[in-house]
Amino acid sequence: MSETGPLISVCMIVRDEEERLPRCLAAARALADDLVVADTGSRDRSREIVMNAGGRIVDSPWCQDFSAARNASLEAAIGRWIVVIDADEVLEPFDASTFRQKLAAGHEEAFTLEIRSRLAGEALSIAHITRVFRNRPQFRYSGRLHEQIVPSIVRWMGCESLDVPRSGLTAMHDGYLPESRQSRGKGERNEDLLRLMVAEQPEDGSACFFLARELSQEVGSELLRTPRTREALELYARAWAALKPQSSTLVADLGCRLARARILFGPHAGLSSMLDALERRFGPRLQIHFARGELALVDPANPAAAEAHFRRAIEFGKHSRNPLGELDERYSHAWPLERVARCHVALGQPNAARDMAKNALERYPSEAGPRLLLAQIAITESEPHAALTFLVEAAKRAPNDPRPQLELARILASLGKQDAAKRSREAALRIAPGWEDALQPS
Repeated sequence: MSETGPLISVCMIVRDEEERLPRCLAAARALADDLVVADTGSRDRSREIVMNAGGRIVDSPWCQDFSAARNASLEAAIGRWIVVIDADEVLEPFDASTFRQKLAAGHEEAFTLEIRSRLAGEALSIAHITRVFRNRPQFRYSGRLHEQIVPSIVRWMGCESLDVPRSGLTAMHDGYLPESRQSRGKGERNEDLLRLMVAEQPEDGSACFFLARELSQEVGSELLRTPRTREALELYARAWAALKPQSSTLVADLGCRLARARILFGPHAGLSSMLDALERRFGPRLQIHFARGELALVDPANPAAAEAHFRRAIEFGKHSRNPLGELDERYSHAWPLERVARCHVALGQPNAARDMAKNALERYPSEAGPRLLLAQIAITESEPHAALTFLVEAAKRAPNDPRPQLELARILASLGKQDAAKRSREAALRIAPGWEDALQPS
């Protein structure tokens, strides 16, 4: 690419995004010397909106491959640098002049974009993804889904791995909101594409990892014992066997996810050594502390050790800017606080447990876990109606979490309200089909 051409090409994939595009394009206007949009079959006003914004349309018929569409936009880009943005992302305010100077004067090949994804309730997940890179013909995406640019950059540079610096840009992302995934059928589409990737390349550890992550059923900070999560465990193990020798952030994230799945299903032997090895390779990380705490909780006689690990997770989360892969920020606050509260319950300290649970709810009032714990304390104190109040509120605030419904079923059954208990149990199973805990008789 000529060093005298436009500095930045903003490259996008679009299909039926007329509602989101105006905000996205307005926020990116200060970046885009050149706007290239690969349209995969829009039937709404998306193309018109792009052209009115001065963009160029590249037709890229959908072929079940996000990399193909990404690369179609890269092929048409004329800027010296590429910035990749999705229509469901909006850049936060930034100093365009400083950013442009960084690109024009720097010697890096790529930078990350901080993606802050809105989740259910008040939560965010944070990821640093390589979305800013030089416009070189060798730099192209690979993978039908969760497409990656870094492997091509690493190959071109002739190195084993790449520590990509941060660009200073941040984007807010709405695509993980439950209503967005459900209305657009993203979950089914993603699973179909990932199963296709695994079928095409069964030894591809990354494909196994991404499919496992899609299948794994996690509510709040808890994995559910479902057939999908069991399949995820098998896929995590396959991914670990293929990727373990590598030194990427994905491998570190994979190791923690595999450890947590094994804590749920077993076997537990060797898990402590596995977490030790992860920490030696990647340094102390928040998710490693959390997994250590979960492993310690397996031993009901040792809640104090578990509490120490969860408190380390809380402290680490206050100061660390180095998570493993994409990080739900509740890992550094609500979830370890809830786990510390569980430890207080096990230690016979209900008042301290209540305080911890309420602390978690102050920041994340939609979290079901702390209310489940408050309900558990109420039951031990022979206050079933107070427990019902906590659980009804939890079910209302977290409608995609089956745990409040199951606990409601158990309490209602104990009060002799069998029909209501049956309805609650059925509601839990609609949310999490095959959930083993809900299939067991009360």
